[in-house]
Amino acid sequence: QVTASDGFAVQNACRWVAADFAKTVATRLLFAGVTMADTPANKTGSDKIQATIVELFDKLWNQRVTSTDAEVQRMYNLLVAVYNDRNNMPATQLACQFDATNDPTGMGRAWAIGLIYMVSDAKFLTL
Repeated sequence: QVTASDGFAVQNACRWVAADFAKTVATRLLFAGVTMADTPANKTGSDKIQATIVELFDKLWNQRVTSTDAEVQRMYNLLVAVYNDRNNMPATQLACQFDATNDPTGMGRAWAIGLIYMVSDAKFLTL
């Protein structure tokens, strides 16, 4: 069942990700520990992505978790699936401001999907 909060998340997630990554690392609210170049293609990127997911769980769901938590691994696997499918994404923008020219790694779109997942969940909505 799709709710109004789902629509809100879908309409705004790309904008939130782009706005946060446009800030200096020191002033980012959501993605201070990663860059758009950090991908799951190598261990360093994978570790940074998982650490950022742990931070998002704290900030968005008020949950203290570790990178081995099952829910963290589910979100990480979602981001990896979106990343792995990046070559099948259209080159032009759809409902997201990220495209092949401003998101060559596909991580902007992956993080946007991750935010949709998190802010559409009741854990976010009932804080």
